[in-house]
Amino acid sequence: MNASDAIAMAGVGTFLVALVAAAVCDLVSREIPDGISIGLIVVALAVMVVTGASWSTVARQIGVATALFALGALAFAARQWGGGDAKLFAATGFWFEPPDLLTYFLVVAIAGGLLALVVLGLRRRRPAGAWVPRWLGRLADPDEGVPYGVALAVGGIAGVDRAFAAVAGGAGVWGDRGLWSGLGFGG
Repeated sequence: MNASDAIAMAGVGTFLVALVAAAVCDLVSREIPDGISIGLIVVALAVMVVTGASWSTVARQIGVATALFALGALAFAARQWGGGDAKLFAATGFWFEPPDLLTYFLVVAIAGGLLALVVLGLRRRRPAGAWVPRWLGRLADPDEGVPYGVALAVGGIAGVDRAFAAVAGGAGVWGDRGLWSGLGFGG
């Protein structure tokens, strides 16, 4: 493993840690700090520079992130997402090549649907008592939204292999076949 591969792998590790942090923050506080989304983009750009990505690749990924931010802004305007969700959507999408975005969307949608079912279940059987943590009580509160940053993080984590391929070029972390293929999504 050469130095640029090591830096790329460190970047992917940072990607994973940032997504876990975003999910936990959204679950506990219903806020995703801007620093997480900004950090995801800065780290992706750094990995692209170190691994010698072409300017056209960088421009393409900026275009992807811009388009995803516009979609996220529409979801925010429709009061379906919070602002942090829109920013995390764009920042996470920055790590995926256009052909892999559909799979990312599919995984996010499935994770979001499962999350919504869990939230609905909690709302039907509202946990009560002194033992209930504040964040769990908020999940059960019908006046609160669903922390969709959790689903966005799951989609990003599930696609870490394709994210690595997009920012570092070439094969993914698990080789040419990739994690998406291992999960049965093609790839």
